[in-house]
Amino acid sequence: MWELRSIAFSRAVFAEFLATLLFVFFGLGSALNWPQALPSVLQIAMAFGLGIGTLVQALGHVSGAHINPAVTVACLVGCHVSFLRATFYVAAQLLGAVAGAALLHEITPADIRGDLAVNAPGQQVPLLCLSLQYFLASSIPGPLDKSPDVSDKSCTISVATRVSAQLSNSTTAGQAVTVELFLTLQLVLCIFASTDERRGENPGTPALSIGFSVALGHLLGIHYTGCSMNPARSLAPAVVTGKFDDHWGFWIGPLVGAILGSLLYNYVLFPPAKSLSERLAVLKGLEPDTDWEEREVRRRQSVELHSPQSLPRGTKA
Repeated sequence: MWELRSIAFSRAVFAEFLATLLFVFFGLGSALNWPQALPSVLQIAMAFGLGIGTLVQALGHVSGAHINPAVTVACLVGCHVSFLRATFYVAAQLLGAVAGAALLHEITPADIRGDLAVNAPGQQVPLLCLSLQYFLASSIPGPLDKSPDVSDKSCTISVATRVSAQLSNSTTAGQAVTVELFLTLQLVLCIFASTDERRGENPGTPALSIGFSVALGHLLGIHYTGCSMNPARSLAPAVVTGKFDDHWGFWIGPLVGAILGSLLYNYVLFPPAKSLSERLAVLKGLEPDTDWEEREVRRRQSVELHSPQSLPRGTKA
């Protein structure tokens, strides 16, 4: 319980709250349906990816910048954080996400905010009126056979209303959970690999790698579920709008994917040289894991001692 008396721990919990607030605010904001320019899949994917990359770079040294309950659970399974820290992180992330969505809801005009990009199976893909005018003219009889005025707001509303049934896919809840599982699995693997200091070669910039991983997930996942990979991101708009259809899937999918990713990396692909007692000490919070500088020194020393590159020439590992 010493963590509760640590200023560094308090700063880390607040950093998770702030980071998740900003992430949800900018991410959901990028998916708002402004009539002048409806969002594209690439725009939303880039916004979420850039948001994560920016926040990891800005706050990673304070809290680790999990910004995601699934990532925190993955770190807990890998014995990287204590139960106490994980509990406070998840609570801060959920509160921050809801605060970010509520703030966005309040500052956005009522006719624009919609459902705040709430996650749901069979997510509709935003499309511009201009890009659909030829499709509509050839496949939907009626007044839209005439070239619509793209600058007219009624055109956008008419297009969205008349083709929504044709554009909405039929993804089931089970398929959505499976997609979210694999999206989060690749994200967690990327996080552990890009931040693992035991790697001998230069792994690059973790913030950039993680941002790309989030963007990659959105490029695929938006068509299926709107892409979550993050229970806090899904909970926030659901709480603000009151829409909880199939919401359970956006907890089960990411959490199972995160746990599988952590088990694969930390116990199969690249297990750390930690004894059972050391793992239990971390989980119980017996190790002062808020002293980041001291931890860095110990990790570097451990890498030097166990790295094959540190062995004398002619010596076999």
